[in-house]
Amino acid sequence: YNTGRLVNDDDEVVPPGTNGALNEAVYRGVRAEFYGLEFDSKWRVYQHGAHQVDVSLVGDYTHARNMDNGQPLPRIAPLRATLAVDYGYGPFGARAEVQHAWAQHRVPDDDLPTGSYTKLGLMLTYRFHVGTTNWLAYVRGDNLTNQEIRYASSVVRDIAPEGGRSVMVGLRTTF
Repeated sequence: YNTGRLVNDDDEVVPPGTNGALNEAVYRGVRAEFYGLEFDSKWRVYQHGAHQVDVSLVGDYTHARNMDNGQPLPRIAPLRATLAVDYGYGPFGARAEVQHAWAQHRVPDDDLPTGSYTKLGLMLTYRFHVGTTNWLAYVRGDNLTNQEIRYASSVVRDIAPEGGRSVMVGLRTTF
């Protein structure tokens, strides 16, 4: 809960307009009511020899309120849906994923709503073995449409959105 005060790095109360001042928040439990739904499904839509294509659909929604005053709880994610297509051919793989999150307007009076966004991700992979060790080489692109994303669950969403477009190259091992 926002106390309405501004504090500096030393947790001292400072006047409005002070450089580096942050809103002070206190955390406390309240009687709350939560309900929601979650859906996660995957279908193999094509398979021929070593070629395979899977489609995944994931969605979730949470409704949460403070039972004492009826206000929405802070930092609750909005309705979200993700559609992904995975392609595999032997050790090679590819994934395309689109996630849409609707705007979150169900926020307490002293909180800020978040806008909707649609995020696109792509990944190419290659799996291989060295002895008994499994390896995965990959190239992954996230937020390829460069959307401004402010997650409703983030405590710093009003000052620091999620990162924009990014590409990552990596090598992962399991043994």
